[in-house]
Amino acid sequence: TALNPEHIDRTEWLQLFGWKAAFFIALSLCLFAVFRKMQPTFLGVACFIVFWLLGGNLVAAIYAFDLLSIVLQLAMIGGAMFLVSYAIIKYFDMTALGAAIYGGVVVGMQASGLFSVLSTQSLNQPLSGFETDLASMSGASEADENLPHIIYIVPDRYASNENLRSLYDYSYASFTSELEARGFHVWDDQYANYPKTFMSLASTLNADYLDPLTQQIPRKATSYSYLTPLIRDFAARRALQARGYDYTHVGAWWTPTKANPLADQNFSDQRLPFNQLTQVYIRYTPLVFLLAQAEAQKTACEVIDDKVDFIREQMQSEGPQFVFWHTLVTHDPYIFEDNGSCRSEKTDRVFARDYERRKQAYLNHIEHFNRISLDLIDSVFQNSTRDVILVIQSDEGPYPESLVLTSNGLIPSPYNLLEAPRTEKRRKHGVFNAIYLPSQDYEAARDLRSPVNNFRLIFRELTGQPIRLLPDRAYSFEVDRHPYDLTDISQDLQRIE
Repeated sequence: TALNPEHIDRTEWLQLFGWKAAFFIALSLCLFAVFRKMQPTFLGVACFIVFWLLGGNLVAAIYAFDLLSIVLQLAMIGGAMFLVSYAIIKYFDMTALGAAIYGGVVVGMQASGLFSVLSTQSLNQPLSGFETDLASMSGASEADENLPHIIYIVPDRYASNENLRSLYDYSYASFTSELEARGFHVWDDQYANYPKTFMSLASTLNADYLDPLTQQIPRKATSYSYLTPLIRDFAARRALQARGYDYTHVGAWWTPTKANPLADQNFSDQRLPFNQLTQVYIRYTPLVFLLAQAEAQKTACEVIDDKVDFIREQMQSEGPQFVFWHTLVTHDPYIFEDNGSCRSEKTDRVFARDYERRKQAYLNHIEHFNRISLDLIDSVFQNSTRDVILVIQSDEGPYPESLVLTSNGLIPSPYNLLEAPRTEKRRKHGVFNAIYLPSQDYEAARDLRSPVNNFRLIFRELTGQPIRLLPDRAYSFEVDRHPYDLTDISQDLQRIE
């Protein structure tokens, strides 16, 4: 499988490579210990590799009780094993040489990708501008026994109210009205500071722009690994834990937010011990049954319910809690049916080729998230041991149709965000943002246009100090393969009066 270096976390790849290498080395040694000869050892390993490569479809057919498919897959595997066995027994030296050459070619083809994954260095440098601003305010770093709980929810790709209205013909009024009735301030037309999750979250969680770090990264660099450490070790976390907060992390299946080793508690989905890359890999191997067992044990929809219950439990704690939840309810794959039941993994969950179905699935998931959120908010407000600051802020807007097709390999040319029509730039950058402050003082918030100041507003509430607010800016890149080649597009996102 060709590696896509910009999407692969180095630790993920090493874990996958490590267990695969250990498994096949152990298999080879065991076979050699039994047979004491190279030819039967080579034969055994080769037959197992055939099963490894082709057995995934067989296992899937068995789970689907598809008798015809089972027979066809068995015939294919049996035929392949016969041919491999015949070649090894009849022409052992030639087959061994061919396997070595083939292996060398495969490794050579992957060399550049592997080098990119393994050689990419994170900057290991924090963004400290927000902490500098806090330190400059007298009393801003002092602990307080009456600190409120904080819940920060990031629904991935939830569109702004303005975009839901103008681009999707969707009425957001009900959810917005419900939030405002509960004391929230809801912005109608905010835009993300950056158009990719790893950059947007890094900026939001550090309450700062990424300029000090992106200026040190080659503009044509591709790997996300430069900035993903800022999603784990972020300025708001350091400042909150220093004030006595316990940090509870509720992540998604996306590796950078799946868990945070610096959190005091992590929500743990114990269905599968694998990272995202390994799960994708084993889907095409006989180990696919592990994914089927996990889904049978607890669906992805049920895991979302577990996360909501986990957040409710944290609000019962006596000490101040900071809960961060990155949720993909509003991001494909779309796991809920129109009626709210869980969509089977065997069905299409992306709808890349059918924009209208994708649009409807997206809006259905917006509504489902709205219901989840209101239930959680009401429960927290009624049962929390402290006042609560609550934020619902998306990291980026939904993909334009052309970008969906490009991302799924249905259009070969890369999608150019800088040359995209203004409406598509606004679609990609437009984000939902709403905040609840116990003081109900939203004077400083009303004219803000982007989420970079969200934690600055939170700390104004915590400290009572007029912590500096940053000017609103938005950056984008030409193609997402080069996310650090940034251009300021703030003017393109200005509201049309």
